[in-house]
Amino acid sequence: MTSETFFSPVDNRWKKTKLVELAISLGITPLPPNVKMLVREIKKHLSANPNHAEIPKYQGLYVYRSQNTTSRKQDKKSTDKAAEDLSESSKDIGEVLGAFK
Repeated sequence: MTSETFFSPVDNRWKKTKLVELAISLGITPLPPNVKMLVREIKKHLSANPNHAEIPKYQGLYVYRSQNTTSRKQDKKSTDKAAEDLSESSKDIGEVLGAFK
């Protein structure tokens, strides 16, 4: 058994060797014969054992970002930028140092 940390949610795109390694590490027996069944058993095991999310090795299996979630950067508009520029321009810059003397 290796101490590899798993970084992404389990799906059918994982190589069978990685799925088998994960299943063994989770203690899933007997091992299902194909990738589709391995993925199903691993997901079932992870759902039944949410305490694995607290173990650093398995945390990446639980972390995901919904496709419906937008980042804050995408929500920023040009009017927001103009307001930020205006507020920053009114601040005192203090003593100028370095190349801009």
